[in-house]
Amino acid sequence: PDTLCITFAYFWGIKSGFYPAFRAKYEYQDSRFSDLTNSFRVYILRATMADPQKQDAPELQPEKQESRSMAMLSNALAIIGFIILIVIVVWGLVHIASLTSGSWGNIFSGGPRVELTAPKNGVSGEPIPLSWKYTGTEVGTYAFLYTCVANFQFITNTPGQTNATTKIPCGAAINVGSSTAATVVPVSTATGAVSVPVKIIFTSTDGKTHAEGSATISIAPATGTQPTPQEPTTPTTPTKPTTKPTTSTKPTYGTKPAVSLVPHAASGPADLQVRMITVGVMHPSGALINRMPTSPADIIGVEFDIANVGGSSTGSWFFSASLPTGGGNYPYQSPTQISLKPGEHIVSVLRFSPNMRPGVITIIADPSNIVREGNETNNLVTQNI
Repeated sequence: PDTLCITFAYFWGIKSGFYPAFRAKYEYQDSRFSDLTNSFRVYILRATMADPQKQDAPELQPEKQESRSMAMLSNALAIIGFIILIVIVVWGLVHIASLTSGSWGNIFSGGPRVELTAPKNGVSGEPIPLSWKYTGTEVGTYAFLYTCVANFQFITNTPGQTNATTKIPCGAAINVGSSTAATVVPVSTATGAVSVPVKIIFTSTDGKTHAEGSATISIAPATGTQPTPQEPTTPTTPTKPTTKPTTSTKPTYGTKPAVSLVPHAASGPADLQVRMITVGVMHPSGALINRMPTSPADIIGVEFDIANVGGSSTGSWFFSASLPTGGGNYPYQSPTQISLKPGEHIVSVLRFSPNMRPGVITIIADPSNIVREGNETNNLVTQNI
């Protein structure tokens, strides 16, 4: 601005005639005026020809350096943030992969899985059919599981008792053998619909393969009377064997209603299936302890399950057993058993004195082939002791 004002004044003086008149009047008196005038011209020329960018450059350079530093800092922070994001994503994928099992793991891996077929909706008190299929080739067993929900439970018919039902415990995997179908009855006391997750778990015989299938059923409340599950009783009926064993303790036999769910085929002939539950020593309280006998005074208990996993009733039947007692293998034959409808089963317990040496327990359902079955290969089970 100063340079602009001086330049303007100089040229105004020339234009208006003020400067030439002033110079003509006083220049001859003082030669220094001429030198001053020349110096003034030189000053104006230098000022007007000066490069503003070169003058301002030293003032702008710190700002450019600061901008460059900020840009470098922003780039560094962006790179660090991107690396952190990648680490979080990788950790999350690894964590999810470690938690996935059963059907989810099988779906993502493309491996075998359990295909569970269940209705999306149901009404309290009305039976619900379930069916499932394992897509692999391994042989194994299934287990039924449903999540605990407030004011809800599944029940099933109690074998051997008319119009009696048994509660199926929630949150526990109930072994249902090799069956691929079942019918359960939902009971809900909630005022509205409840969603109940159900699951079928497959485990191969060697224990190396696991798969599962799941579904969620919405159960609406019913307007009628709800079925009430009854507490199972444990009757014990000693049976006199046809031949006396040489030991003083005779084998005894007892049955009790099973509390587990036993699915069955939707149609077809009957199918008796034997499954060993526990072999141990009877406690004086009546409980069966899972251990081997240590004294001849111990009483061995053999608990096993015989179920009808077929699609038709069995009619009357019986089972036989070979028990290592009385110095050898004692042949045992049960009393006549009641007919089992599809899905019904009975848990039995045989008690006898041990031989105190290695032996084999054998249980055979329907040894005389009285029942017309579609599968005879699952009628026998053995256990070494």
